[in-house]
Amino acid sequence: LAHPVSGIDHLVAMLLVGLFASRYSKMQKGLPLIAFAVFMAIGAMLALSGIALGGMETMIALSVLTLGLMLQTKTNIYRIGTMLVAVFALFHGQAHMLEMATVSAMPYAFGFMAMTVVLMLAGLGSGYWLQRVRSEWLLRGTGVISSGLGAFLLLSAS
Repeated sequence: LAHPVSGIDHLVAMLLVGLFASRYSKMQKGLPLIAFAVFMAIGAMLALSGIALGGMETMIALSVLTLGLMLQTKTNIYRIGTMLVAVFALFHGQAHMLEMATVSAMPYAFGFMAMTVVLMLAGLGSGYWLQRVRSEWLLRGTGVISSGLGAFLLLSAS
């Protein structure tokens, strides 16, 4: 359960996925969350199979930057945003499995998947709350801060 919350990059990215999803209709909210979870699991399976994705740390940093930027826009970017969420999830899943120490793969994978869902739902709930209090500026401000963090992580990963 600890890995997704032990790294600021993973923690922020998963919260941002929930915040991104919260901006859309009830019918659309679930797809980015499901896409992230499914593609993260695929990335983890690739890692277990010995298939490495290049540029993993760069892509994870880029995910924080891009997800932050996605929160700042007023344009409907649901389709492209959901596709980006899926691509980024591959790299997050790969990183999670590569961080596995000496524990058994299945319980470890279950733990990071469960915590990922909790974090995305926390982001979704935060997005609902921000909409309820009509605080678009706070949502967009979160995007600005997050994209700044992503830029810093991206520079650090290079």
